[in-house]
Amino acid sequence: MKLKLMTAAAIISLSGSALADTYVGVGVGQSNYDIDNFDEPTGLSVYLGERVNESLAIEVFYTDFGTAEDEIVDEVELSANTFGGGLLVGVEPAPGTNLFATIGVHAWDAEVESDILNLRADDDGSDIYYGFGGSFQLNPALSIGARYTNYELDNDDVSLMSVNLEAFF
Repeated sequence: MKLKLMTAAAIISLSGSALADTYVGVGVGQSNYDIDNFDEPTGLSVYLGERVNESLAIEVFYTDFGTAEDEIVDEVELSANTFGGGLLVGVEPAPGTNLFATIGVHAWDAEVESDILNLRADDDGSDIYYGFGGSFQLNPALSIGARYTNYELDNDDVSLMSVNLEAFF
């Protein structure tokens, strides 16, 4: 709980400072609900960030993990989405190349549906997320990259490995 409060306080305090390099990004990739016998659907993430300096940024995001289906009976579906914000800490090992780690908090919603028993269950909450990635600057206004992010959902995890496109303005 303290980590969540500290991260939220850092985001709020940084958001009032003079920030440079606003960027917007979209990532598409494979979600993994980390549950046996479920497929790995396509996930989508959109995010908005502000670079505070060369090594620190703050981001807010929305991620839809897609709908995973039970591979055995094909009658149970699991879906989740989340939104949140956090910090991104990076290094530039070569000009135009960025490697980073990210951590923050997110609020999630999850749903399980079974056509066999005509049942539906919902759950929601807030937890931490963390990840890493890299990007390559194509030109001053555009970069491509890849990210791996793990989102905690109570006692379960959902991860998203994505290819990303970012535009700076």
